[in-house]
Amino acid sequence: MGFAVAALGWRPREFWTATPVEYWDAVSAWERMQPPPPPDDGS
Repeated sequence: MGFAVAALGWRPREFWTATPVEYWDAVSAWERMQPPPPPDDGS
């Protein structure tokens, strides 16, 4: 539940009423919105 509240901005009630599919769809959308990791500089 911590990720849903902290990263997704969900309230506890939204977390507990969401289906597993809704939760994982939201997690996938959150991951797509994150910036790409910096390139490896080889050091």
